Amino acid sequence: MKNGDQPELVINDEHENTALILDLDGFGGPLHLLLSLAKEQKVDLLRISISKLVDQYLAFVQIAKRERIDLAADYLVMASWLAYLKSRMLLPKTEIKNDEMSPQLLSSHLAWRLKRLEAMRIAGNKVLDLPQIGQDIFVRGEVDETSNQSLALFDADLLELLQAYCAKRNISKQKVHKVQPWAVYSLEEARVNLKNKLSADGAWHDLARFVPKESALAKKPTTSSYYASLLAAGLEMAKQGDLQIRQIATYDNLYLKKT
Repeated sequence: MKNGDQPELVINDEHENTALILDLDGFGGPLHLLLSLAKEQKVDLLRISISKLVDQYLAFVQIAKRERIDLAADYLVMASWLAYLKSRMLLPKTEIKNDEMSPQLLSSHLAWRLKRLEAMRIAGNKVLDLPQIGQDIFVRGEVDETSNQSLALFDADLLELLQAYCAKRNISKQKVHKVQPWAVYSLEEARVNLKNKLSADGAWHDLARFVPKESALAKKPTTSSYYASLLAAGLEMAKQGDLQIRQIATYDNLYLKKT
């Protein structure tokens, strides 16, 4: 024991073991050793000063708070049982009730409880040392959806490949571009139409009057085709002196009159 009644806090880094070293009248050493000796009746508990034990325990708790606070609770149980054992030993046997345990049995029961506590602490440390999900081990990600794909396998020799190539080439050569003929209003039809519909009364008639309402063709010509052919035929007939063409203003309607 050092520095008067101050307890020593012994820490072994290799075994992570911390002990409360006591310095009492009739005993000096760790508290758990005192319990073991008391169980085997190798130490006289009557000579142990409970007040010194409590003082040294409280000083130990202040030190243990900075190191391992869980030890304080364990040693509190040990110290309280020692105090209880001593009080039972000091009492006369006549004052001990029949239903109460003897000091020897209490000592054995205390040792059993301490071993049980140590076993639970070891088991808890083993559980905490197990690999943790998200830190040491990782779960497998979600399984990707798989799709079945069919792969076509072709079995052909060189002759079959050449035949297939030639057949493909022949198909491409047979394609002929066909231009669909447009349905147009011919100049001859327009000339005949103007000669038949122009009267000799000397009146002017709008070019739109000569656009046919019906056509003998399977596909009816467009309106622009009618106007283009009638205009071309009218200009040719005007050149020959068969009719006259007049337009009052730019982009105005065309008027025709037979000469």
